[in-house]
This record gives sequence, structure tokens and C-alpha cells, in this order.
Amino acid sequence: MKEQSTIGRIIKTALWMALVFLVTLSVRIPSPIGGYIHIADALVLLGAWLLGPIEGLIAAGLGSAFADFYSGAALFAPGSLVIKALMAVIAWFVFKILPGKRMHPAVRRLIAAIIAELWMVAGYYVYEIIVLGPSAVLAVPGNFVQAGVSVVFVMILTAALSIIGPFRKALSGDKESIK
Repeated sequence: MKEQSTIGRIIKTALWMALVFLVTLSVRIPSPIGGYIHIADALVLLGAWLLGPIEGLIAAGLGSAFADFYSGAALFAPGSLVIKALMAVIAWFVFKILPGKRMHPAVRRLIAAIIAELWMVAGYYVYEIIVLGPSAVLAVPGNFVQAGVSVVFVMILTAALSIIGPFRKALSGDKESIK
């Protein structure tokens, strides 16, 4: 029985990683300094809340890094691997430490999403300073747009999913994983 549970977790993680990869590549708005803005951050956040911190970390980091490799932006893959993986952990952790009895789960998700997205903007800024130099500052507005759109999108997505049985308990904070 334990082995089946492990296989199920691996399958869910791989499927979520593929979803992050596909959404990163399919919904893209070109950025003026190169690269693109996408809404896959919403899936990074949602994956953390549905799958838990470890599976969310793996799906977010690898899905985002593979998307960078595939799209010809291999220079950004190491940064995406670390930044998106930690973004998922931050989203999960902040959601978990906020007082569940006194705060509605949607408010906890909103706060967690904003903090995780601020990490994303800061993380890419530091990474881009290292690999691109001072021109990295030009990417900050686009990263804030991506963060804002992703927060709105994930809030709409979680509101819609939270009325569906298997997702309701996972998104309430009572459970970390969908069955």
C-alpha cells in the first residue's frame, strides 16, 4: 500500500510539472528586454497548496526550468529551478503558518501568494543582475506584472476549485494533498 501511495505521489508530481511546463510555454507575452511574461506562476502556487511542499517544489522548479530550456532561454533555467522551487515552498509555508482558525483560507492564500510572488520578483532580479548585469532592472516591471496577474489568476482558480469535492479539503488547509 505504501508503494502505491509513493507511485501516486510521483505521478501527481510529474503531471503537475508537465502542466507548469505547458502553461509556461503556451500563454506567453513577450517582454521588451527578451524573455516573456506568463501565468504559470499561478500553477506554481496552486501546486504547492495541493501537492504539499516537496512535490510542489519539484513540480515548480523542474517544470519551469524545463520550459526555459525548451524555449531557448537556457540561461534562465538554473535561476528558474531555484526561484520557482522556493516560491512553491514559500507559498505553502506562509499559508500554513497563518492562523487558520482566525483567518479565512482565501485570505491566507492571498497573503501567501503575494509573499511568494515578491520572492519571485526579487529572486529573478538578483539572478538577472548576476547573469545580465545592470540591465536586469528593466525586467522588474514585467516580473511585477506577471506576479500580479498570477495572484489574481490563482485566486480565481482556487475559488473555482474549492467548490469541487476533492479540492475543497486540500484548499481549506486541512490537507496538503489531493487524493
